Amino acid sequence: KAGLPLDAITKTWLHLGSNGKHARVQHVIMNNISVQGLTTPFSMPSGARMQHAHDPTASAGENVNCRCDTSYEIDFMWGVE
Repeated sequence: KAGLPLDAITKTWLHLGSNGKHARVQHVIMNNISVQGLTTPFSMPSGARMQHAHDPTASAGENVNCRCDTSYEIDFMWGVE
C-alpha cells in the first residue's frame, strides 16, 4: 500500500521456544537470520524452504509444536538517496 517494492521488506526468523531437549536444532540455528524481500523464503538447515514460521506449505516436522515467529521490517526509505 505504501508503493514500496517487496524487496523493501526484511523478514527475520525468531526462535521463541526453549533451547532444551525439545527444541528443533534447525530452528535454533535460524534464530535472528534475516532474508531480504517479502517473498524470499528462509532456507532451513533441514533443506525446507519456508516463507515464515508456521508456513502451512512446510512439513509437520517443521511446524508441529513450533513456537517460532517471524518479524517484518519495512524500509520506508527504500530507493531514497
